[in-house]
Amino acid sequence: MKLKKENVDILSMTATPIPRTLQFSLMGARDLSILNTPPKNRRPIITNKISFDKELIEDAINFEIERGGQVFFVHNNVSSIESIANFIRKICPSSKVKIVHGKKKSSEIENILTEFIINGFNVLVTTTIIENGVDVSNANTILINNAHEFGLSDLHQMRGRVGRSNTESYCYLIAPNSKILTDISNKRINSMMKYSDLGSGLKIALRDLDIRGAGNLLGADQSGFVNEIGFEMYQRILNDAINELKKERLNEENLINYKECQFESDIEMYIPKKYIFNDHERLKTYRMLNSLNDEIDIKKYISEIEDRFGKKPDELSNFIVGLKVKNLGKKLFAEKIRLRNNNLSIFWSDDQNTKTEKILNFVALNIDKTQIKQKDKFLILTIRKIYDLKSSLNCLKSIFEFNS
Repeated sequence: MKLKKENVDILSMTATPIPRTLQFSLMGARDLSILNTPPKNRRPIITNKISFDKELIEDAINFEIERGGQVFFVHNNVSSIESIANFIRKICPSSKVKIVHGKKKSSEIENILTEFIINGFNVLVTTTIIENGVDVSNANTILINNAHEFGLSDLHQMRGRVGRSNTESYCYLIAPNSKILTDISNKRINSMMKYSDLGSGLKIALRDLDIRGAGNLLGADQSGFVNEIGFEMYQRILNDAINELKKERLNEENLINYKECQFESDIEMYIPKKYIFNDHERLKTYRMLNSLNDEIDIKKYISEIEDRFGKKPDELSNFIVGLKVKNLGKKLFAEKIRLRNNNLSIFWSDDQNTKTEKILNFVALNIDKTQIKQKDKFLILTIRKIYDLKSSLNCLKSIFEFNS
């Protein structure tokens, strides 16, 4: 469409933007508008997690059939879908069950779905093919088998197949015991039960972004250019490119030293969920803090945070000091800083302007607790007996004074 007509405006609509798309919106690459008003008389979908228990499944299906409704049963495995349909026929003799999946002919799929829409039968055993636009107002119960194997957006889309009228609707997430599931699977299922109100799509998408990162373009699993410069610096470069395309003036400070300084530590540095509970606010706070380079700006922003959320916890205090360490490391042209086992190590690559003579002067004045060596492509300065982040910051300030 853009090739045919450059000035065409495109509006994309989604119940749950995928993390990469949401990330673009949050950083300004795409404009984002939110529709929070549900259709009239719609009711939230009651969402529960259950095990694959014969009695529970039987009760859920029979309850819906007895009140004249219809049921979706999602089983995303074509090879065993017939056995699931037979299982339902056995435990619910009053049910009339049909199967639909992507390997059937398109005409057969259309006929089965049309029959289901006009209430020709009451239980549809299906794969995730129903995710895309199936709207049956009389279907108000959905059971999703192996719910722990789906992503948050998939679960939200499938849950949206019920509750299309003013009738009380139910979603049952069938999954093993929480102790067996991975931490991420538990988070997804708990998020589905927590965010069941109408208009929860954005909250679920933000939670998805929080759980699994911003997708292959900006996530932790990277290669090449993104991996070389780091996620935060990549975001800054991308942000500058967006501003340039918008014909906005680039921030000159962002153009200095694109090489990101990585900081590793065994000390906990993050924003606790119990301090800023809202996922969107917490992500926004991370982004804002990472964009600040000046200590005065950081102090001012932290004051605003404390005014809204109360006294900052130790983990956030550590995060702020860690940011200052990184910012100072960039000014020193350091490629990496590591604080572990009470040792502070600073890495400079051979191609950086390290001002070696002045670093050696710092070592000479602190000979009892410093060591400098060349390893592979790095010049590494190690300072012993550094027990916390503040001491690390003070050390870097001392080195910076030698380099001023």
